[in-house]
Amino acid sequence: MIDLNGELPSFDCPPLTEVVVSVQFDQLPKLKIPQIGLLWSRFKKQFPKSEHLPPLGHFVERFDDNYRPSPQVSVSTVPPVARCCFLSEDESESIQIQFDRFVHTWRKINPNDEYPRYSHIRNQFHKNLDEFSSFLSEENVGEIKANQCELRYINTIDSNEIWSDHSQLSKVLTLWNPINSEKNLLEFENVQINTQHIVLDDDGNPEGRMYISTEPVVQVEDNRPSFLISLSVRGAPRQDSCESVLIFLDKAHKLIVNGFVSVTTDEMHKYWKRTK
Repeated sequence: MIDLNGELPSFDCPPLTEVVVSVQFDQLPKLKIPQIGLLWSRFKKQFPKSEHLPPLGHFVERFDDNYRPSPQVSVSTVPPVARCCFLSEDESESIQIQFDRFVHTWRKINPNDEYPRYSHIRNQFHKNLDEFSSFLSEENVGEIKANQCELRYINTIDSNEIWSDHSQLSKVLTLWNPINSEKNLLEFENVQINTQHIVLDDDGNPEGRMYISTEPVVQVEDNRPSFLISLSVRGAPRQDSCESVLIFLDKAHKLIVNGFVSVTTDEMHKYWKRTK
């Protein structure tokens, strides 16, 4: 059982490299590239750079009897519009906007960059979402009616004194045990893990899912083996309001932080200098 009311664990040197906060809402057919161009003028001081990206898919967590874990496809009568991305000068923070999504991202650009903490990212997301909502109202484009929200943490765990190659995932994650019953399996070269977990509300009903994935990668600059470990929580806020979105995200944050501690080993906790 994860305690959502207790003090959250903390590390002096966490491996966190990216945080993504997003809200998905009912489609806004009136939101086109010209309107997004006008919107940029409100954010340009904080986010002076821009780029276009392919649109994100529309996802809704389902819990009916016919649900099967598989990629979800949404059919829309509205032609897809490019996802517009506004970036800070150093590109460490960005917001992304499309006709059914608002995303705030923080990324670690340089090795010495420090994670600004969840409270900062949450406040930035809230402030910029309010600005976006005000723009939609003033331009008569529509209003945000949230139907899903998501928080994702991506950690890059480089090889170190605890582990040295991708076959040693068990030294990093508690989710993996390399022991095989017959002792005659070929040695593991690398391992990938994907798990999903149902998130329950206060009444014991499903309201979302946590996804955990592990991917072996190699750092380009020094050929160093690493693991990308992503934890995300996605689901529906109780109401379509911004306040309900923030409540869901706060719960997601606690689930992710506690979940990361649960799936990583005590040896790694010591390496990251866990303080509580």
